[in-house]
Amino acid sequence: MTRCLCKLKEVRYILIKDFFSKKVSLDEEYSYIINLESQDEIYYSVHFLIGVDGKCVNIIPEDEVTYSTRNIELNYYVISIECCINENGEFSLQTIDTLIKLINFLKKKYNISKDNILLDNDLTGSRNPIFYVDNRYKFLEILEKIS
Repeated sequence: MTRCLCKLKEVRYILIKDFFSKKVSLDEEYSYIINLESQDEIYYSVHFLIGVDGKCVNIIPEDEVTYSTRNIELNYYVISIECCINENGEFSLQTIDTLIKLINFLKKKYNISKDNILLDNDLTGSRNPIFYVDNRYKFLEILEKIS
């Protein structure tokens, strides 16, 4: 299942995740999430997907709850962005460029503090995105580019 059709209570956080697999393309992850609608065993969705080429797809409307964390209550306050990773487990330069533009847009639209732009690990304890959890300075470099 990908959608509960519930409305967010308030946007407090922007959550950044990765696809977990270096071999998954944007189109494959998009298809996977969309196909979850036809079953009721796996609950997962995100608002946005960003591919290694920088292409961005909005899957779930921004005002709807996604199943992006295991914490159901937390999902009512999060806009989630999932990014493809390259062979090194990092976001490509194109992915980072799109991510920064998207975050700047969302940050302004929802008046979100830069302190509330977080990795999945920061908010849920899930070790994701692994590269940026292990190399925190690389995530801080991305944050520095956010206005």
